[in-house]
Amino acid sequence: KLLLKTVKVKPEAMQYYAAMMKENYQEEYKVLHASSKTIENDLSKLADLLQTLKMKHLEGLYTDDEFKSLKDDLKTKYAVKKSLLSEHQIDRMDIDAVLEWMSFYLKNLDKAWERAKIDVKHKIQSSLLPKKMTFDGKALRTPELGLAYRLNELFEASKSSKYRGGDSNP
Repeated sequence: KLLLKTVKVKPEAMQYYAAMMKENYQEEYKVLHASSKTIENDLSKLADLLQTLKMKHLEGLYTDDEFKSLKDDLKTKYAVKKSLLSEHQIDRMDIDAVLEWMSFYLKNLDKAWERAKIDVKHKIQSSLLPKKMTFDGKALRTPELGLAYRLNELFEASKSSKYRGGDSNP
């Protein structure tokens, strides 16, 4: 429990990392949004092609077998694009809600531990210490903390690096 109190994220560290995460997410979202627009345009073109194919079949330009083969091909391409678009929409998230939850969790880690059932405690422990403890023949050694629990340490390092003229990103 003492460890949980020591890894509690300081408000200024949380604000710093929340701002960085939001900025990075927004950059990624721009790429995701542009890709989604491309897929939507592809879907529109495929729908137009299917309509054109139907008209040409009605005009007798394609046999029934040719029409069926071309139609199946277009429908398969359409289904693949539709699936990709669905995946893109799943990837979109409310970053503010995610950051708010993350901040609350990291600021109240010790309370979360106290109230948690054993399976949740195991998950917290696994995220806190993602590498297993080791025994060196004399004593148990604690592995490195998970990244989310080192935000205070990384924040302090980024501040001192900034003051020394280094890169401000940890």
